[in-house]
Amino acid sequence: MYNYWAFGLRIHSDIAFPELLPFNFNGDADVIVQLGEVAIAGKGWNISADEFSFSIRDVAKYYVASGKTIVAEPLEQVDVTNVTALRPLRLYLLSTAFAAIITQRGQIPLHASAIEGREGLTLIAGDSGAGKSVTLATLSGLGHKIFSDDIIVMKKMPDAEDLLAFASYPMVKLWSDSLEKLQQDRFSDRSFPIKPGMDKYGIFFHDAFDRTGKQVKNIVLLKRKTEGPVTVTALTGKDAFAAIRNQLYRPMLVFTIEARMILMKTIAALIESCNIYEITRPEICDPFELATVILNITSENKTDTHHS
Repeated sequence: MYNYWAFGLRIHSDIAFPELLPFNFNGDADVIVQLGEVAIAGKGWNISADEFSFSIRDVAKYYVASGKTIVAEPLEQVDVTNVTALRPLRLYLLSTAFAAIITQRGQIPLHASAIEGREGLTLIAGDSGAGKSVTLATLSGLGHKIFSDDIIVMKKMPDAEDLLAFASYPMVKLWSDSLEKLQQDRFSDRSFPIKPGMDKYGIFFHDAFDRTGKQVKNIVLLKRKTEGPVTVTALTGKDAFAAIRNQLYRPMLVFTIEARMILMKTIAALIESCNIYEITRPEICDPFELATVILNITSENKTDTHHS
């Protein structure tokens, strides 16, 4: 059995997760990950307020319950002690299954990356393929500490007004062509493909992973256009609300009235406390130029914190 920290949660798992931060803790786990049988009626996915099940062809069936339990059943014969063989199974555990856990716990998962600054986080979100991860890696090369890639968990702290962001896990996912564009030693490792046959790789930063919740200072939303200069637009009101709502990770999970109310309150709190910008970039865009624009509008200086 293995113990980890991820998504702001203490995790007890039947299987090893090289993607997660090993973490010894006393007391009960927040989440338990198990291998076992999963019954799914019909195809696709099934959902209720406290349960969610889904199937990924040729990979596994998954069952998520009460914000506490994840059960995964491999669909093909696989050595469950082989970390490499279980990589596809873990991919969907760390995405859709944990998004369901987060939502069931009354928290909001956002599809965003983030860097740390002295006054809080700058979230980097936007369209698929807009360059979130490569921009994050570029900012890291400029001396800024990576907080999280791909998923940010927004959580209102008990008995407090604070809305804090928690990192997912200490791995940045980058396509091979992005690694070539970066030309940085720290982003040159191709030893951990996300799954077999995918030209996308995981780059770890376990030693610099931050488990603490952080306030969000800025939200930057990236969009692509065919050509033209990089443009910046400050968003407020309904435009800001719609833009943030579109960054919800696995939106089909937020379907109950209670979950929708939590989402609305979370977005309203972010609009009240954050600077929100939309940056439109051309298809061909120098990552350093885009990173410089982000630093200019967020007024972030280089952090002194060590990063990997």
